Amino acid sequence: MYIHITPRIYCDHSKLHQNCFKQIEIPELDIILTNKDNLTVKNPYPNKAYYVVCKRERKAIDGILIKTDKALTQFTVITKWSLAGKELIHTVNHIITDNDSGYDLLSDNTLIWNGLYGTEYENRKQPIHEKSDNLIQNCALFRTEQLNQYLNDDQTTNWESQEQTLYQPSLELSRLSSDFAKRTPSINTAFIA
Repeated sequence: MYIHITPRIYCDHSKLHQNCFKQIEIPELDIILTNKDNLTVKNPYPNKAYYVVCKRERKAIDGILIKTDKALTQFTVITKWSLAGKELIHTVNHIITDNDSGYDLLSDNTLIWNGLYGTEYENRKQPIHEKSDNLIQNCALFRTEQLNQYLNDDQTTNWESQEQTLYQPSLELSRLSSDFAKRTPSINTAFIA
Protein backbone atom coordinates (compact mmCIF):
# COMPACT_ATOMS: atom_id res chain seq x y z
CA MET A 1 0.00 0.00 0.00
CA TYR A 2 1.23 3.48 -0.86
CA ILE A 3 0.21 6.55 1.11
CA HIS A 4 0.40 9.91 -0.64
CA ILE A 5 0.30 12.84 1.78
CA THR A 6 0.54 16.52 0.97
CA PRO A 7 1.46 18.34 4.19
CA ARG A 8 0.78 21.95 3.27
CA ILE A 9 0.26 25.36 4.68
CA TYR A 10 -1.51 28.33 3.13
CA CYS A 11 0.45 31.45 3.90
CA ASP A 12 0.56 34.57 1.76
CA HIS A 13 3.29 36.16 3.83
CA SER A 14 6.96 36.88 3.31
CA LYS A 15 7.95 35.42 6.72
CA LEU A 16 7.42 31.87 5.45
CA HIS A 17 10.50 30.19 3.98
CA GLN A 18 11.85 26.72 3.28
CA ASN A 19 13.04 26.22 6.85
CA CYS A 20 9.48 26.54 8.21
CA PHE A 21 8.89 22.77 7.98
CA LYS A 22 10.06 20.84 11.05
CA GLN A 23 8.65 17.28 10.99
CA ILE A 24 5.95 14.85 9.92
CA GLU A 25 4.89 12.05 12.24
CA ILE A 26 2.59 9.13 11.48
CA PRO A 27 2.25 7.19 14.77
CA GLU A 28 0.47 4.18 13.22
CA LEU A 29 3.47 3.59 10.95
CA ASP A 30 6.09 4.48 13.58
CA ILE A 31 7.61 7.04 11.21
CA ILE A 32 8.99 10.52 11.83
CA LEU A 33 10.38 12.51 8.91
CA THR A 34 12.24 15.82 9.21
CA ASN A 35 14.06 18.18 6.89
CA LYS A 36 17.14 16.03 7.60
CA ASP A 37 15.40 13.26 5.60
CA ASN A 38 15.95 15.22 2.40
CA LEU A 39 12.61 17.06 2.72
CA THR A 40 11.89 20.69 1.98
CA VAL A 41 8.96 23.02 1.24
CA LYS A 42 8.07 24.11 -2.30
CA ASN A 43 5.21 25.65 -4.29
CA PRO A 44 3.85 23.08 -6.79
CA TYR A 45 0.63 25.02 -7.47
CA PRO A 46 0.00 28.16 -9.54
CA ASN A 47 -1.04 29.96 -6.33
CA LYS A 48 2.35 30.47 -4.67
CA ALA A 49 0.77 31.03 -1.23
CA TYR A 50 0.49 27.22 -0.88
CA TYR A 51 3.61 25.58 0.53
CA VAL A 52 3.89 21.78 0.36
CA VAL A 53 6.40 19.40 1.93
CA CYS A 54 8.21 17.33 -0.70
CA LYS A 55 11.54 15.62 -1.34
CA ARG A 56 14.39 17.98 -2.08
CA GLU A 57 14.82 18.04 -5.86
CA ARG A 58 14.66 20.56 -8.69
CA LYS A 59 10.96 20.22 -9.48
CA ALA A 60 8.30 21.27 -6.97
CA ILE A 61 6.39 18.04 -6.21
CA ASP A 62 2.97 17.77 -4.57
CA GLY A 63 3.73 15.85 -1.35
CA ILE A 64 5.51 12.63 -0.49
CA LEU A 65 4.88 8.89 -0.79
CA ILE A 66 5.20 6.30 1.94
CA LYS A 67 5.13 2.56 1.25
CA THR A 68 3.85 0.22 3.95
CA ASP A 69 2.72 -3.37 4.30
CA LYS A 70 0.34 -2.47 7.14
CA ALA A 71 -3.39 -2.62 6.46
CA LEU A 72 -4.81 0.68 7.69
CA THR A 73 -8.39 1.71 8.36
CA GLN A 74 -7.26 5.04 9.76
CA PHE A 75 -4.05 6.92 10.42
CA THR A 76 -2.90 10.27 11.74
CA VAL A 77 -0.48 12.72 10.14
CA ILE A 78 1.00 15.30 12.52
CA THR A 79 2.96 18.06 10.79
CA LYS A 80 4.98 20.62 12.71
CA TRP A 81 5.85 23.99 11.23
CA SER A 82 7.79 26.93 12.60
CA LEU A 83 6.63 30.42 11.74
CA ALA A 84 7.74 33.71 13.27
CA GLY A 85 9.35 31.88 16.17
CA LYS A 86 6.21 29.87 16.99
CA GLU A 87 5.58 26.16 16.51
CA LEU A 88 2.44 25.31 14.54
CA ILE A 89 0.99 21.81 14.75
CA HIS A 90 -1.40 20.45 12.12
CA THR A 91 -3.05 17.11 12.88
CA VAL A 92 -5.03 15.31 10.18
CA ASN A 93 -6.99 12.20 11.16
CA HIS A 94 -7.40 10.10 8.01
CA ILE A 95 -10.31 7.66 8.00
CA ILE A 96 -10.47 5.20 5.11
CA THR A 97 -14.05 4.95 3.85
CA ASP A 98 -13.72 1.65 2.00
CA ASN A 99 -11.77 -1.60 2.10
CA ASP A 100 -11.51 -2.31 -1.62
CA SER A 101 -8.67 -4.77 -2.06
CA GLY A 102 -8.20 -3.84 -5.72
CA TYR A 103 -6.80 -0.45 -4.79
CA ASP A 104 -3.30 0.19 -3.51
CA LEU A 105 -3.14 3.95 -2.88
CA LEU A 106 -4.39 6.32 -0.21
CA SER A 107 -4.10 10.01 -1.05
CA ASP A 108 -5.19 13.17 0.72
CA ASN A 109 -5.17 14.99 -2.63
CA THR A 110 -8.93 15.35 -3.10
CA LEU A 111 -8.57 16.35 -6.76
CA ILE A 112 -7.45 12.89 -7.84
CA TRP A 113 -10.48 11.26 -6.18
CA ASN A 114 -12.69 12.44 -9.04
CA GLY A 115 -13.45 10.40 -12.12
CA LEU A 116 -12.07 11.99 -15.26
CA TYR A 117 -13.80 12.11 -18.60
CA GLY A 118 -11.95 10.08 -21.20
CA THR A 119 -9.97 8.02 -18.66
CA GLU A 120 -10.48 4.65 -17.01
CA TYR A 121 -10.71 6.28 -13.58
CA GLU A 122 -14.09 6.27 -11.91
CA ASN A 123 -15.24 8.74 -9.30
CA ARG A 124 -14.03 7.46 -5.90
CA LYS A 125 -15.73 10.10 -3.78
CA GLN A 126 -18.00 8.56 -1.16
CA PRO A 127 -21.53 9.66 -0.12
CA ILE A 128 -20.00 11.56 2.82
CA HIS A 129 -18.14 13.76 0.30
CA GLU A 130 -21.28 14.51 -1.71
CA LYS A 131 -22.75 16.32 1.32
CA SER A 132 -19.92 18.82 1.23
CA ASP A 133 -20.45 22.01 -0.76
CA ASN A 134 -16.79 22.19 -1.69
CA LEU A 135 -14.45 19.20 -1.51
CA ILE A 136 -11.47 21.57 -1.72
CA GLN A 137 -12.51 23.12 1.61
CA ASN A 138 -12.17 19.67 3.19
CA CYS A 139 -8.59 19.10 2.05
CA ALA A 140 -5.75 18.64 4.52
CA LEU A 141 -4.42 22.19 4.82
CA PHE A 142 -3.11 24.35 7.66
CA ARG A 143 -4.99 27.61 7.15
CA THR A 144 -3.53 30.99 8.08
CA GLU A 145 -6.12 33.36 6.62
CA GLN A 146 -5.62 35.90 9.41
CA LEU A 147 -1.88 35.45 9.65
CA ASN A 148 -1.12 39.12 10.26
CA GLN A 149 -3.12 39.02 13.50
CA TYR A 150 -1.28 35.84 14.46
CA LEU A 151 2.12 37.36 13.80
CA ASN A 152 1.14 40.40 15.85
CA ASP A 153 0.50 38.14 18.87
CA ASP A 154 -3.28 38.20 18.67
CA GLN A 155 -4.13 36.35 21.89
CA THR A 156 -7.80 35.81 20.96
CA THR A 157 -7.13 33.03 18.44
CA ASN A 158 -5.18 29.80 18.86
CA TRP A 159 -3.23 29.58 15.60
CA GLU A 160 -0.69 27.16 16.96
CA SER A 161 -2.79 24.00 16.57
CA GLN A 162 -5.32 22.88 13.98
CA GLU A 163 -6.95 19.47 13.69
CA GLN A 164 -8.97 18.02 10.82
CA THR A 165 -10.64 14.74 9.96
CA LEU A 166 -10.41 13.60 6.36
CA TYR A 167 -12.61 10.76 5.11
CA GLN A 168 -10.86 9.32 2.09
CA PRO A 169 -11.33 6.49 -0.40
CA SER A 170 -8.71 4.06 -1.62
CA LEU A 171 -7.48 4.60 -5.18
CA GLU A 172 -5.56 3.03 -8.05
CA LEU A 173 -1.82 3.65 -7.75
CA SER A 174 -1.69 4.52 -11.45
CA ARG A 175 -3.55 7.77 -10.73
CA LEU A 176 -0.25 9.22 -9.52
CA SER A 177 1.34 8.76 -12.93
CA SER A 178 -1.62 9.89 -15.03
CA ASP A 179 -1.69 13.08 -17.09
CA PHE A 180 -3.77 14.97 -14.53
CA ALA A 181 -1.27 14.36 -11.73
CA LYS A 182 1.97 15.66 -13.24
CA ARG A 183 3.47 16.98 -10.00
CA THR A 184 2.87 13.95 -7.78
CA PRO A 185 5.82 11.97 -6.38
CA SER A 186 7.07 8.94 -8.28
CA ILE A 187 6.94 5.47 -6.75
CA ASN A 188 10.73 5.17 -6.60
CA THR A 189 10.91 8.15 -4.20
CA ALA A 190 8.69 6.52 -1.54
CA PHE A 191 9.80 6.27 2.07
CA ILE A 192 9.48 2.75 3.53
CA ALA A 193 7.55 2.30 6.78
